[in-house]
Amino acid sequence: MRKLLTILFVFTALPLVLHAQKKDSIETQPDWQFRVGPYYWFIGIDASLERPPVPTTLPEVEPRFELSIPYSEVQNALKFAFLINTDYHNNRWLGVLNATSFILEGDAITPKEIVLRNSNYRLAMAFGEALAGYEVVSKRKFKLQGYVGAKIIYNKIEARATYGVKEEFHGEREGFWVEPVLAMRAKYLPHSRIECAAYVDYGPLRSEAELTNQFTVNVNVLLNKWLYVSPGYRYWLFRVNKDQAIFNGQMYGFYVRIGGQF
Repeated sequence: MRKLLTILFVFTALPLVLHAQKKDSIETQPDWQFRVGPYYWFIGIDASLERPPVPTTLPEVEPRFELSIPYSEVQNALKFAFLINTDYHNNRWLGVLNATSFILEGDAITPKEIVLRNSNYRLAMAFGEALAGYEVVSKRKFKLQGYVGAKIIYNKIEARATYGVKEEFHGEREGFWVEPVLAMRAKYLPHSRIECAAYVDYGPLRSEAELTNQFTVNVNVLLNKWLYVSPGYRYWLFRVNKDQAIFNGQMYGFYVRIGGQF
């Protein structure tokens, strides 16, 4: 953890120091059409894995694996992660394409721990947003953007456990979900090199039994015409009918993105 923060600090601070030595400065926001940047999410999870694959003889009416994992534990369970953000801006027309994917492995606790012992899980998730939008308000220091599009979600659970005396069990279940969403982003530009932004999307457009919601706040600091660093906070909620759901819960935490614009 300490090494990661040190690397992020050095990577962020070095361009700022080098750039501060230059006498020229950017007086206005540079024109750009594309922004793209990977990021690292210090993620925490509170969720349940609904109707996971379990032995059919297990005496549970609604079997589930409960997850409550702070970042300190997620970093130990994390086996793979890929997160990237892409923005398109042409005059007042906008586009957003985000992708988040990760694989977690760890222990699980069930309501019938006496019957189902030594439980562990492998959770693979991939989700993102594909949005098109328009800049409704376009002032020099304030911008308001509206979006419409879809949230795409894929998840897969693999479960292993011991039940009975020595019996070993392994099963898996997966699902794919596309949810239409509406979104809005507000930007405030207090300085030629700083953008403060808040984003929210809302997804139960088809049924109140299905809910996807996301909220982010971040600050884009322009290092030069081509590079920026963006610390922020992200909250992601996904709840649907138990008959269809695999993952029901929320993910949250601070993130750091380093990207380029052109």
